[in-house]
Amino acid sequence: MKSTTDYTENTEGEATGFFPFPCVPWFPAGPNAPTANLAQRGLPWRRDRAMMRCMGTFHVGCKLENHADRNQAVSVSRVLVYTGSEYTWIPSKTLEKIGVRREKKDLMFTMANGQTITRSVGFAILRVDKHFTIDEVVFGEPGDMTLLGARTLEGLSLVVAPRKNKLVAAGPLPVA
Repeated sequence: MKSTTDYTENTEGEATGFFPFPCVPWFPAGPNAPTANLAQRGLPWRRDRAMMRCMGTFHVGCKLENHADRNQAVSVSRVLVYTGSEYTWIPSKTLEKIGVRREKKDLMFTMANGQTITRSVGFAILRVDKHFTIDEVVFGEPGDMTLLGARTLEGLSLVVAPRKNKLVAAGPLPVA
């Protein structure tokens, strides 16, 4: 099984192996990958930058609040918008800082490579611009990406505008 440590770069700055993202499809790396030889083309090689270039992903800022005490809040400047993940993943330290409790423990998640991992889940209020929702958030561990998942986007009533790489209002909510 591959883990988050299976991503490496060789001496020429080329990516080798695969680099996984929790609940995100595998993104190939290596000489035939779309990100191969970024350093040779004068582009800085970073895992998140390569993913952004090839997959059209983007980051947003969000504010998290403890649902029981809204005075306990924190801003997260870079959250990867990824609709392939059902859940929103936030670092454990960030959630613990605002007093979010682990409500569901040892929830099992299957990564795209088939590996099963366990994480805890709690409840938080998430705000992106003027939109907000309460949702379950995964307590991310070191090596996990910070993700804004599909359920949170639905709760925020936002959708991805793919050509603009930004979030836009989803419009009226269907009743039936």
